Amino acid sequence: MELNLDDDSALFTLSVNGQDSRLFPYQASGQPEGPTTILHTAVVKLNEKKMDLDLVWTPRDFVYTYWLTHKKAKTTKVELSGIFYVSSGEVFNGIVNEISENIGEDGLTEIRLRGICALGGDKIESWPLSLLSVASASL
Repeated sequence: MELNLDDDSALFTLSVNGQDSRLFPYQASGQPEGPTTILHTAVVKLNEKKMDLDLVWTPRDFVYTYWLTHKKAKTTKVELSGIFYVSSGEVFNGIVNEISENIGEDGLTEIRLRGICALGGDKIESWPLSLLSVASASL
């Protein structure tokens, strides 16, 4: 496997056994395997408005629910609480990532995190929270 920089196009190229990967007959991407669920007791509030998320979570559903709840308003307050069980750390990471995408230029004025756990022994890592902390310089 070889990764090169094409100077003319300023793009990286990937080749496997000398074959350009763009010429392969099948290319695909996939979502993480396994359940992506949030227990119904989890509370997600943005700007003090509770978001009604489905039990089975997807980033697309989050964006749609955010738009229905907040229209074009940027997030200034975040609360993740209740008995906040997720099926994996990836679900939590995805939720935090989607929240961070909607934070305005002035950043967050309030963050509340309580009762967050992952099911199945999966660890929730601290790096997703850095997305929120960067946007919270005034806190």
